[in-house]
Amino acid sequence: MSGTDLEILIPKLRRFARALYCNKSDADDAVCDSLEAAMEAGQISGDEIITTELWLFNALIAGARRRFASDGGKPVALPASVYPTDIEQAMAGLTVEHRAVVALHILEGVGLEDTADVLGTPMTDVRDTLDTAREHLANSANLLSTGTPTYPVGKDRLGSEWRAS
Repeated sequence: MSGTDLEILIPKLRRFARALYCNKSDADDAVCDSLEAAMEAGQISGDEIITTELWLFNALIAGARRRFASDGGKPVALPASVYPTDIEQAMAGLTVEHRAVVALHILEGVGLEDTADVLGTPMTDVRDTLDTAREHLANSANLLSTGTPTYPVGKDRLGSEWRAS
């Protein structure tokens, strides 16, 4: 991989990590850690940028899983004022697995098959996870904009309570 390829890849990795970590500083640290791990594993010297890119996405997901394991995959709750946009606030309510699928497939445009490969799960699980994440994001967006959840009674499939405040 050339220096130019790496220059193109770093902004994608930072965007992906920010979606996973919901914190710019932690995300940048994770990108540095994953790039260092890739260099040590000999991944960055390869010719295939796509293979390297997927390997780095996987390294970022593994780091996020470790980081948030004690919290059930969710980031530490921060005040709403910390999140610059409603979508970042809604993403913070997803588990690491759900954020990873949304970030890989929707934000980065990685196909479902490659997303399943990166996560090490069957494609049917990726589809189910994506559906659940979309439901949660739609409900969050409606709640944030109108104060009324899309599904006002009970919980969504992530177990989040939805009640008008």
